[in-house]
Amino acid sequence: MSYDALDRGFILRWLNEGVNDRKINFKSNENRKVDKWNTHPNTGNRGSIAPRNFFRPLGDRAMGQMRDNLAAAIEAEMQAILSENLKKA
Repeated sequence: MSYDALDRGFILRWLNEGVNDRKINFKSNENRKVDKWNTHPNTGNRGSIAPRNFFRPLGDRAMGQMRDNLAAAIEAEMQAILSENLKKA
């Protein structure tokens, strides 16, 4: 198993938005091992995750910083091109 970008995004959405109570129901499967700890291996509660809503404020802050960095980089590049053209003239 791996945690590729899509997997991480899926997990982040769960943490940010939360999930309702999750369960799996019994399905008969003779291949599943039944032992003293696991009498019904195909059933169980998976719990819920409360929404944390942390991603939007962090994302908005990061987008603002990137917007400022991009504007500064464009400005610096335009100044370099302008000064180079003025030297040639």
